[in-house]
Formats: sequence, C-alpha cells, structure tokens
Amino acid sequence: MRFALFVVLFVATMIFYSPALAEQTEFDPSAGAAPAYSVQLVPFASPTEADLKCANLEQKGYRPYLHKGYDSHGVPWYAVRVADYATAAQARQALSEFKRTENLPAFVTRQESIVPLSDVPRSAAAPPIEANTSANVSSVAGSELDVLKQQILALQKKMEDLEKESEARKILKISEEEQSEKETEVLTAAGQEYSLIPSNTLGFEYGLEYSYFSADVLLDLRNSGGNRLAVERRGNHIFANTLFAEYGLLNNLSLNGTLPFIYKYDKRSVDDDRDVTDLGDMSLGLQYQPFKAAAAWPTVIFLLNGSFPTGRSPYKIDPEQELATGNGYYAMGGGLTLSKTVDPVVLFGSLNYTHGFKTSSPNQRQADGRILDEVEPGDSMGLSMGMAFAFSHKVSLNLSYNYTYHLESRYLFQDGGDVESNSWVTSSFNIGAGLRLSPRFSVYLRTEIGLTSDDPDFSFSVRIPVRFALGD
Repeated sequence: MRFALFVVLFVATMIFYSPALAEQTEFDPSAGAAPAYSVQLVPFASPTEADLKCANLEQKGYRPYLHKGYDSHGVPWYAVRVADYATAAQARQALSEFKRTENLPAFVTRQESIVPLSDVPRSAAAPPIEANTSANVSSVAGSELDVLKQQILALQKKMEDLEKESEARKILKISEEEQSEKETEVLTAAGQEYSLIPSNTLGFEYGLEYSYFSADVLLDLRNSGGNRLAVERRGNHIFANTLFAEYGLLNNLSLNGTLPFIYKYDKRSVDDDRDVTDLGDMSLGLQYQPFKAAAAWPTVIFLLNGSFPTGRSPYKIDPEQELATGNGYYAMGGGLTLSKTVDPVVLFGSLNYTHGFKTSSPNQRQADGRILDEVEPGDSMGLSMGMAFAFSHKVSLNLSYNYTYHLESRYLFQDGGDVESNSWVTSSFNIGAGLRLSPRFSVYLRTEIGLTSDDPDFSFSVRIPVRFALGD
C-alpha cells in the first residue's frame, strides 16, 4: 500500500506539476564548483519509511542520504537523495541508469529543492541560489509541496472512486456458474426436454393444462368413403393434471417419469353431453448429454422415452357414449434437443420420432356391426424451434413453434377387412414465461395456439417444479 502511495505521488508529480512551480534553469557550474543537482526518490511523509529506503539502497551499493523539507503548513517531507552531481546533464544520465536498474520512481532536482527539475531549459542559465536566500527557497518549496499534496489527495480520491466502481462491476457481473443457472432456468421454462437435472438430485413437477376445442368432429371407422379415419378421443374441454418426477443418475444422465390424470367434458348438444375422469398414459424417459457444452457449439441432449397404455383406450370404449383418456397402445420414441446462447437470447430446437406398437383384440364393435380386431398406429415425426429471453434473474419469456407429421394408421377387422387412414398434421405456436420465486421454486406459464383442425383452439398450462439435492 505504501509503495502504491509512492507511485501515486510520482504520477501526480508528473501529471499535475506546473513548470511555474519548479526551477527550470539548469545549473552549469564551473569546474570545481559544489554539486548543484541530485537524483532523488519521491519524498516520504514518514522518516521511518525514508530510513528504510535508504537502508535498502545502501545494501545495493548506493550512498543515499536524507534531505528534509517543510511545506507551507509546517509538515515535514523526507527526500531520499541517491547521489549529487555538478550538472543537470550528469544527473539526468545517472537518473536514466538508476531507473533502468532499480525501476523506482525518481527524478532530478536542485540541491535546495525537493521537486522535479523542469525538462524545458531556459535560454539563459540562472545562477545558483545563494545561501542567504534559503528562507525564500524553503517557502517556495513548502508552497510547491502544498500544491502537490492537494493534487495527490485529489488523485487518491479518484483512485478510491475507481476502486468502488470496479467493486460494483464485480458485484453486477454474472459469474460463469450464475450464467449456467440462468440458461438452465430459461430452457426449463421452455420445456423439460431442454435441460438436465444435476447428479443425485430429485425433482418433482406438478402441471395443470386446460385445452379447448370449439368443435368436436366425431369420426369413426364406419366412414370408408376415402375420408380420413380416426378414433374419436377428444372432448370440448380437457383438464390434464400431470405429476412429473426426475432423478439425476449422473451430471449428464437423468431418468424421468410422467403420470397424468385426465378429465374430459364433451357437450355435443343441449341434452347430450358426456365426461370422463381417469388416468392418462404413463411414460418413462432418459435424457443424456454426451458432450460438455462448449462456447462454439450448441448443447446437445439425446432423448429416449416410452409410453404405456394406462389410460382409457379409445379402442375399448363405446365411441358414442364414452370418452378416452389415452392412446390405447405402447409407443417408443427418441430424439434430440439443441440449445445455444446467442446473447441476449437462447435459441433452442428439437427433433423427435415416435413409433406406435400395434394393439390386438380390442373387440370394439363399430356402428356398421364389424368388430375391430387389430390396430397398427402410424409413426410420427416432429420438430420444434424457438427462442427465449431473460428479462432478469427472475423473469424470462420464450416463443416456440411445433410441427408433427403423423403417418397413416391401419385398422383390421375380424371379418378380414382392413381400412387405412390418411396421414395428418398437427402444428402450434407457443408463448411461455418463467417466474423464479426462489432458488428452489419456479412457476412456468404457457399458452399454445393450434394452427390446424386437429389441434385444440388453444391450451393453457402451469408448471410448478421443485428440486431436492440428496447429498454428495
């Protein structure tokens, strides 16, 4: 800290020193004259520090001595003189060599002064100051030191302000860990598939989703005139309560499962309505990140999941009187997600493929009397893309688009006949937001707008996750 003060004093002297305060005339004494110039270190306020510096220089082979002076307030200053010289040129040459060797703040001064000698010589050399003017010299030196002292204090204040500003910047600067947490929070708000849970951490999430269909078109297998065939499985109003759990097996591998509870209400006319409350289709999944995220490449997470027909199957109900809460068959899917921070937004996207396994012996009687014997559901391929933006550490917004193409399904009957449906498309636009209530709790909101007749007109969902670290 003391050395920093020496440097500050030297810088202040170089920056703020006014030629009007210093002696600008180089003294060129005649041969045999007494030394008139000295190589001097920046003055010390403490004699102890000056003595220590003298001792240090003596150990290096120099012969320093102390020169004491007073400012206008009577405050003493202690200057360490390295050596004295007859001419300013000799002193400057010695100063250059001293700085190159010791790398210490020093300057050339006159014998009777402790301030730097000006680098701008006058046209005529001034005679050396006589001994009887020593009182005036002390007064001038004191005045010069007083000005320097004020300038040093001002410079110190500026340095303190800069230090405070630097500390404030450090506080405001987001660390690498905080940036990673922020990105994870933003991506989790966009979708569970875009982030991984840490190792040995257990997470739970409750989700509530409401979907609304403005019309409920009932299509079943009796329509065989070339129109698309599908099993009716939708109501005008659908409430889905979902319990989601995940566990971090490793930092780059996690296991998850979903258990939905479905309520459907379908009002077809004033006196004709129906509803159902039952389990939906359960699912299990794995998420794996093979490579550590790098600045130049997007983060890649591979997905593997399977669903089980735990919900009410559309092939084992009376389609005229009942509603389904599941797909009615086993399915397995895989895909990958990509995410990349492009400040100030996070870009994300996904690709997925799902294969449905055929289901047999549903024994569902159709309106034309035929009995459904087997269903071969069509596969589906989907993609999504979007971006997310964090307004602050607690609020984020995300926008995304989803597209899924469904291949043809095949229906086989006990009488040997079969029917193949047309392919179809679902597509939607999503707007979501994330609210971080605490380091452990967050709330994610999402609105989905359907873009085809096979999508709900709109849906709204709320997700509330919570995580627990289970230890090392």
